[in-house]
Amino acid sequence: MKSLLLNIALAIALTALCLACGGPQKTTDEGDNNAAKPEAAPESAPDAPPAPKAGGQSAPAPKTPALHDGEGKVCAPKDPLPACAAGADKDAIDGAELDKQKESLAGKAVKVRDALIQGISTCTAKGCSPQVPCCNACSASVSLASASKITLDNRADDGRFGCSGDNCTMCCGVNADDMNKNALITGTLTKTDLGIYTIGSPTVCLLP
Repeated sequence: MKSLLLNIALAIALTALCLACGGPQKTTDEGDNNAAKPEAAPESAPDAPPAPKAGGQSAPAPKTPALHDGEGKVCAPKDPLPACAAGADKDAIDGAELDKQKESLAGKAVKVRDALIQGISTCTAKGCSPQVPCCNACSASVSLASASKITLDNRADDGRFGCSGDNCTMCCGVNADDMNKNALITGTLTKTDLGIYTIGSPTVCLLP
């Protein structure tokens, strides 16, 4: 009888032990889900501006080159032409009339009433750049307004009756204010080997 009871107790104990071993086990997935996730890397800050040079000042910006070397060029003022004495233009002829009679008056003293203008200029033919557009040297004579092919000899009076400059600005020995005014010109009309007529050793005064 005792043996039977011991067998029954042993069977019950083994059954309970097997039930404990065969029960559902907790998986590690839940633990894995509860594990701390790695923190996201912080966003990188925007690139900082370049540090200033010593003294707290940034490097200066490059200067813009001037458009050209002659920018802002102003002609130096010349002595104004004198006023003519009263009646100085007696027996004078007009510039247009001198132009008609130049062949017969060549080599003779003339007295002509006309305005002065800058004649046709001649310039060098360099290829100027956009940065230096005024690179060509130019020159011109002072001419009669009514007879532009008759010029004043610019060798007299230290080149007073000539013009020089560049292809942007021309400066003449006669002030711009005295140009295109009624003037009296006296001198000797000459014809050069090139067929150009000039008034040599000219004197000029302004008529009222």
